[in-house]
Amino acid sequence: MTDTKTTGFDLQSDWIFGRHNVVAGGSWFQDKNTDRRLVISSTTSSSPNRTVRNSRSVPDASLSNLAFFAQDYYHVNKRLRLTGGIRFDRFLTVSEPTAEFALDPRFTPEQIEQLGLTGLTQGLDLAYNSLTGDIGFIYSLTDNINLSARLGRSFRAPNISERFFTDPGSAEGFLVGNPGLEPETGINFDTSVKVSTSRVRATATYFNNYFTNFLATQLTGVQLPQPPRPPVDVYQTRNVRKARIQGFEAEIEVPFKISVGYLTPYGNFSYLRGDDVDRDVPLDFISPFRTNVGFNWQNYGKSYYVDYNVRLVNRQDRLSPEFLVSNGGPEPGFVAHSLSGGYYFRRERFDLSVNLGVSNLTDNFYSEQFVFAPARGRSFTVGTKIEIK
Repeated sequence: MTDTKTTGFDLQSDWIFGRHNVVAGGSWFQDKNTDRRLVISSTTSSSPNRTVRNSRSVPDASLSNLAFFAQDYYHVNKRLRLTGGIRFDRFLTVSEPTAEFALDPRFTPEQIEQLGLTGLTQGLDLAYNSLTGDIGFIYSLTDNINLSARLGRSFRAPNISERFFTDPGSAEGFLVGNPGLEPETGINFDTSVKVSTSRVRATATYFNNYFTNFLATQLTGVQLPQPPRPPVDVYQTRNVRKARIQGFEAEIEVPFKISVGYLTPYGNFSYLRGDDVDRDVPLDFISPFRTNVGFNWQNYGKSYYVDYNVRLVNRQDRLSPEFLVSNGGPEPGFVAHSLSGGYYFRRERFDLSVNLGVSNLTDNFYSEQFVFAPARGRSFTVGTKIEIK
């Protein structure tokens, strides 16, 4: 059981100075986290010899962020807009020595040193400042075609889970925190073209992100014994000194008027490639090709609709040698079908909508890539919404 309490505020103002539209403001939030876990261990599901242990996966800890930002949209002319922004952040992570948050006794002193876990249970007080920003442009090539590009600097501080979580995973594997994590910084570039007409709506985007101290979950090579079952692999978030993630995304919708309604075929496609630049090996936990295609039907009066889509995730065999061995080979892909529909009842004093849906229509057994727990089987959803006029 995890209990997270969040408090904070967000202030934003909008100013117009001639051709400049400036948005500026500030924000603050603090997440306070505490949890409790009941672990029941046995050699078999029917064994009377069981071990019951109360533990905590993370210590009592908080993560807070104070930020100030400003963004300027400058209209050079009718077709060209320039954008630029700047942001200052201060992150503060604080943890306290917490009863029942302790390292698993199966870890040896050598493994504790190897994983950098010394001091994890003794409390931490870490602060980081960052200054980030971006510049870009949007150019209207025609009334229906827009071109854009953006270059920016990013910053991400390790979260509470990455720095502290130490316990068995939800389905498989053992996760450990990493008190020595450094913040991730990146130089991010993206460019896109967007087409919007009465017959077609489409977007294509390419992005290339280069990171320093990239935060990534990695196989550590450490295993914990759990007789009589095989040893369990230990995973940990670590800094990859230099990493690159690049990819391409495309979306398209093509609406048609047919008989008494609109038929809209749609689809989106994405490709991702990640590289550990220092080691010259692939980054793990990245799905390469994802495709989603389907169609939506809606009558002219918009009183009912039907939507069908199929999601295809290709097999991932571009993995590091260590992960391929641990995983027993490539990560399998899958195909999942979904069907949904709804009806709108419009009355003088209220509107009522009823929606029905079926996911994993063919009841396949599959797992999301790099997620140990299998997906649910065929699932049904029913929803209603009422609006009083």
